Parts: sequence; C-alpha cells; structure tokens
Amino acid sequence: MNVPGPSVTRTSWSYAAMLGLVLMGAVQTGSPYITGNDGYYHVKMAALLPELGFVQSFPWLRWTILNENFVSHHYGFHALLYPFVRAAQAVGAEPWLGGKMAACAAMAAAFAVFDRLIRSRGTPFPLLWASFLAIMPWHFWLRMSYVRAPMAALPLLILSVHWCARGRVWALFVLAYVFTQIYGGAILVPIVPGAFVLAALITRENLRRSLWQLAASVGGIALGLVINPYFPANLSFYFTQLFETGLGAARDVGGEWKPYETWALLEQAAALALVWIACLILRLRTGVRASRDEVGILLVHLAFFILMLKSRRFVEYWPVFALINAAEFAAVAWRARKDLGPVPVPQWLGISGVAAVLILGGWNLGLVWSKQKPTYDVIALRDAMAYLREHSPPGSLVFTDDWDIFPICFYFNHYNTYAVGLDPEFTRTRYEGLWERYRRITRAQLPAKLSRELQTEGEAAEIRYEDIGTIFEADYVLVAFDHEKLYRALKEKPGQFEQIYPETTDSQPEITIFKFLRKRA
Repeated sequence: MNVPGPSVTRTSWSYAAMLGLVLMGAVQTGSPYITGNDGYYHVKMAALLPELGFVQSFPWLRWTILNENFVSHHYGFHALLYPFVRAAQAVGAEPWLGGKMAACAAMAAAFAVFDRLIRSRGTPFPLLWASFLAIMPWHFWLRMSYVRAPMAALPLLILSVHWCARGRVWALFVLAYVFTQIYGGAILVPIVPGAFVLAALITRENLRRSLWQLAASVGGIALGLVINPYFPANLSFYFTQLFETGLGAARDVGGEWKPYETWALLEQAAALALVWIACLILRLRTGVRASRDEVGILLVHLAFFILMLKSRRFVEYWPVFALINAAEFAAVAWRARKDLGPVPVPQWLGISGVAAVLILGGWNLGLVWSKQKPTYDVIALRDAMAYLREHSPPGSLVFTDDWDIFPICFYFNHYNTYAVGLDPEFTRTRYEGLWERYRRITRAQLPAKLSRELQTEGEAAEIRYEDIGTIFEADYVLVAFDHEKLYRALKEKPGQFEQIYPETTDSQPEITIFKFLRKRA
C-alpha cells in the first residue's frame, strides 16, 4: 500500500547523498591508508581483474581450499571497485585510495536510497532523518568505512524494503540476482520480502503480491548462483563461508562473528534507541490500525536485530533498519496528527534535540575517525614485501605469523605465494592437522605434539619449527612486531633460520623476514 507523502523530486535525494558523501569522506581522512585488513585483498583483486579475469585457482594461498578450486563470491564487488581503483592509478595514487573513494560513494548511495524510502512513506523532515544516521552506533560507521562488500550490500537491502513497500516484483528479482554477484551473503535478501509475507498474513493485506515478491527474490538468488562464473563450485563454497567460517564456526572465528557484550551494545545504541522509543510512543498514541508495510518494516528491523545479537557484524545493517522503522512510526503519527490534535513541543526542547544530534553525531564520527589507523605498519610491510620481490624466486612460499596479515601482504606482493590466509576454516576444513601445526608454531607453543586423530598416515606427531620448511614447504617466514615469542624462537635457531630482512637489528623490528635453511642432500 502506497501512502501519501512529500513529493520526491530528482534533487531531493541528492542532498542526502551529499551528506553521506561528506560524512564518510570526513571519516576516511582519519588515515591515508585503508582501515582493516580485508580491504587490501579486495582492492588488489579489483586492480588485477583485467589481468586475471575470473580466476579458477588461487596459488597465492597454498594450504587452503582455494588453492586449486577458487571461488570468488565477491567478483561483482571487485568489478564495482575497479573504476575507483583505476581512477586512483590514473592520477598516480595508490590503488587503495580508490577503495576509500568507493566507500564514500557507497555511503552516499545508502543515504540517497534511505531518503527515497522515507520520503515515499510520508516521513516528515526527511533531511533531519538523514542526519540521524550520524548517531548510528560508532561500530556501524567503522565497519562501513572498511572496503568490503557490505558497503555495497547496504543500499541494495534498503532498496529492497522500498520496492517491497511499493509492490514491485520483477525489480526484486533483478536486485536479488545482482546482490548474489556482489556479496556472498545473498541469504540476507529474502529476509526483507519474507518479513513482508509474514506481515501480510498478520494484517491480511496483499498476501498474493507479497508471496510473489518473496518468490522473485528467491528466484533471483537461484539464478544468480547458477549463472555465475564459479558454478557449481560456488554452492559448496557458500555453505563453507556461511556456516563453517561464519555463523557456525566454533573456534578461531573472527571477532565480527561473536555477539556484543550487553553494556557495550547499550552504550553504542542508546541514542538510536531513544529515537525509536519516542517514535513508538507517538505511533501508539494514534491508535491507527497497522498496515502490511508498517508491520513488514518492523519485522525487518527485528530480524536484523536478532542477527546482530548472534553476531556483531550485523551492526552493518541493523541500525539503519531500526531508524527506518522509527521513521515509519513517525510517518504514521504525522498522518494522524489532525485527529490527535497538536502535540505541544517547547521550543527549547526542539533546539536541544538538534543540538544533541549535532554533538552526538560529531562525537560519534570523531571516535570513528580516531580508529582509522591500520592494524599493521603499512610502510614497514610495503618495504618488506618489496625486498621479497627483489630477492626471492617467483612463487616462493612465505609463512606468515598470522592468517589475517595475508591481505596486505598480497596487496604489496603477488609475486610470492603464502601458506594461509583470508579465514582459518579455509585451511582447517581440509588440513586440520596442518592448521594445528600452524597455530602452535605461530604462537610459539612448542614443544607440542599432534593428537592421534589429527595425524595423517606417516606423519610425525611432534611439532617443530623446522616444519615451516619441511611440511609447509615455505622458503621464508614473515614475523610482525606483535609476535615476539616467534621472533625469539627463530632467532635462537641460526642453523635452521637466517634473518635476511633487515640484515642487522638490535631489537625486534616492525617486520622481520627469515629464510629457511634447507639441508643439502
């Protein structure tokens, strides 16, 4: 059901888009580098797209399931990134600058679609609501500043809410297909029309149309999985990605898949919660019967809230849908205001509200700005990777001190290959015993032995540092400053490992490269 509201002109959304662009641009000035690790991988893959195309193997990760059967569930995202990366290269800048530009463009798109949705729902003061996005949990803004596929997924999910409310069917089919090419989390798409189907059952409105919308979304995903350069290998990979490395992973899972501590969530979401509660109170005061669209938006909000309670990474989506839900409550209350009579609002309260948004938004984004520092010393890693390119045979294997350092190493150096990376499960699902060796060695937890169930036939149970060369077949070891125990352990084995970069040091450098000394036959 469409509702009367402010007319949406061609330029009305552009102000919101500009606001999103400026706010994310301000956040991105917090560091000249990409925040987080994964962005370096995505930017590199985008830069290599004309050279490699849709690669079917990934020799850069030797001991993973990706080595021989590579599936890129982000190839569409890399295609979207490519124009930004190419533009950065064209002006002589680092490709990562293109990634930062893309993050700004994605936030502008999210703001524009948000504005389009709430205007179509009749929400009063739409630009004010767009400014409320600044008081989203700071973790939302931090994760949206990462160069990752969710930054493109967010505006598409908002658009799916808009099209569900507008009764569009084929548009949802196309959206679901496109979403599947961009992001491996395509399972999120049916949540929106599914919520509207449940809402139709509750309100007894437009059930047939709602079912067609859900069918269109599921059909678009199915087509996207089949008409895909990685079909049929992508089917098993999606299962691994969603349920073994993500929601179902039991060990070594990244912090993003773990839930928030209750107080930490309350601190971040307090301002948003106050807006939502205030709008809910106004809505309940009307006594108006809820429509399918209003219930559907509420259920979308609740679905993503439940997902966020399971895994904090869904803070990328939930706050926006909570605000959309609050805006829908406000729209219903606004339309019913003639029957209710005016609600007296003291002038000082209105001014205080605007001031609070400005202060909280500024503090929020300032906090995110301060957290834009990269995890590793980018310049030190760049120089170390340059050394390896110049002083090692092509394709020689590098054993890194942690799996999450791979993206930035790969960004600066795809001349060499690496032992593990991107996700622990990509190694453990095929080489469980090997992963246990890697874990023990990188944490310098030796002496140790593999349990019998993890051993393969003829494999020694004892775990030793020389396994780096003899079992992992690595030629070099990269040790960052935060792995002091591993650094000391390799330094104490001059007959097996030689520090080649930097050549001489009085203390542990930011990045150290050791060469494995193979015994001559």
